[in-house]
Amino acid sequence: MTIRYIALSTIGFSSIAVIFSGLTFLTQQTLTVKTQCFAISTSALIEVFICAWPADYLLRTSNDIGYAGYESSWYNKDISLQKNLLYTVSRCQHPVTLTVPCLLPSFSLNYYASFLSTTFSYFTTFRAMLAKEDGLQM
Repeated sequence: MTIRYIALSTIGFSSIAVIFSGLTFLTQQTLTVKTQCFAISTSALIEVFICAWPADYLLRTSNDIGYAGYESSWYNKDISLQKNLLYTVSRCQHPVTLTVPCLLPSFSLNYYASFLSTTFSYFTTFRAMLAKEDGLQM
């Protein structure tokens, strides 16, 4: 239960860090400031990846348990083991995921990829807005 809110706070603070450091990176600043902002953005993206990797591993492992049970020679075993295996396989049809209801979808590497895509599209939008404001051609 608590890991959900840790993941949510990690995503929230990392998003804020990436957005604000990206805005600073896109403006006319010195090279040292841009280097610091690039380091902050990179560390925030790595932090989200470090949280997404174990969540994705949990998702894949919970799926793999059901597949392994189904692929075993369950039909040669006694009835009580078959019933337990049936319960396990049916439970594994709904994999264990790390989510925060109504706030964070299933946290996995797919979510990390969409997080990266959204972040870079924000940067592209900000860059276009700043270029139009400065009167530069795109």
